[in-house]
Amino acid sequence: GPPPGAGIVPGQRPPMDSPPPPAQEQSKFDKFKPDETGTGALEIKPVRTGRVIVMVVVGCALLLALAFGVLIGAQKLLGGDEATATFGVGDCLKQSGDVAVAAACTEPQTYKVVSVADSKDQCDKTQPHVTVDSKVLCLAPNTAEGGQPSTAPSEPAATPTP
Repeated sequence: GPPPGAGIVPGQRPPMDSPPPPAQEQSKFDKFKPDETGTGALEIKPVRTGRVIVMVVVGCALLLALAFGVLIGAQKLLGGDEATATFGVGDCLKQSGDVAVAAACTEPQTYKVVSVADSKDQCDKTQPHVTVDSKVLCLAPNTAEGGQPSTAPSEPAATPTP
């Protein structure tokens, strides 16, 4: 008869009724057979999900840290070089050019904050005022006796931040 494999185009399957391939061709696929341990059961290797979960959590934390770092950096670039000083009732300040700066209450020619308002109309018209951010600080000249008594309710004095 015809030699084995005659009439088959390369890459084409042999007909279903053809004899099985020789043993040497079949042995090529032996490496894909599962290892038999003699018990008949397949050995399943444990999956290390703990390590995967830890890596995912660490990756997410790094992404969040990077995102917040970028936001803080952008805020510093766009927001200016230094934070605006905040003043509270009882703090003393002085004029430095066009800006109010924190000063020790013992220094001469300083002003004491007597109240913090939303508009300059809420301040005493005879006394100076200064606007810091969106707040208006109502001022009174600071005297050696500790300044004029305030009629505003007393609030804890906030320390000015540079």
